[in-house]
Amino acid sequence: MELTLNPAGSAFLDEANAIRPLDDNLIIHAHNMKNGTMFGKLARLLDPAILRREPLLRFDTLYQDALYVPYALTIFSINSAASDYFDVVQTSFNTPEAMVDYVNWLRAHSLLDFPTQIQQDDRLLTLVTCHGQDDDERLALALRAVRPGEDTGALRAQLETQIVRR
Repeated sequence: MELTLNPAGSAFLDEANAIRPLDDNLIIHAHNMKNGTMFGKLARLLDPAILRREPLLRFDTLYQDALYVPYALTIFSINSAASDYFDVVQTSFNTPEAMVDYVNWLRAHSLLDFPTQIQQDDRLLTLVTCHGQDDDERLALALRAVRPGEDTGALRAQLETQIVRR
């Protein structure tokens, strides 16, 4: 079998993440390709109308299939000297406060307001891609897993009317 390389690269789970046992926050990185492949369409979500049309995201692994609901869409820097620096690679939280701090930072810097509530036992998913002209700038879509028994119809209806630009 011949190996075929994709010039766009691959979406990948952060090297710090574990699937078994599942980390608190799965972080997936991919290139922002101009042709729309990989996470090339992620920046389109800056338009709240697009997220209102399809607010839930499906992410499946070999071990779990799950729907996720967004709670923040943030642009930040990976340069620790920048005022908008954020260490997005936090896969597990040692305390409930650490998770709250992570979620609150992303929400405070989000370009859109989301009605999504977060609880300390929620599983998070963070999609990260390069963004803008600055090599250090990143765009992150932060989501939480839909909880067992949670009404996805009600979630969808709430998001369709309450996602707004800041």
